[in-house]
Amino acid sequence: MMLIFLKKIKTIFLSTTAIIASRYAMITFTNPIAPGGDLLGIVCSLLDWVFYLSIPIGLVAIMYSAFLFLTSGGERNKISSARMALIAAIMGWVALFIVSLLPRIIADLLGVDLGALPASC
Repeated sequence: MMLIFLKKIKTIFLSTTAIIASRYAMITFTNPIAPGGDLLGIVCSLLDWVFYLSIPIGLVAIMYSAFLFLTSGGERNKISSARMALIAAIMGWVALFIVSLLPRIIADLLGVDLGALPASC
């Protein structure tokens, strides 16, 4: 008796699950990172995020090197470490700028129309 009841419950549950699943199968989700959904759009969006997040980080690095300069007290080794920190911060910004231009450079080398690139590139 209990076995028949469990089979009926299973049949009802599976049939309603199939009906509900078929009802919601038509829902499509858009990509929140890049609405275009292609790989180039995602890469360009990620590069934009990295670019805009690293600007304040670079400013903090430059302020840290300025702090090192101010607290060096004229000692040569402290001045050289402050100079190296400043050079590293500036080189980081230059490298970041070059990386942000990388999708356009690659597209230009491959002969892709630059107007076909996503707006974030």
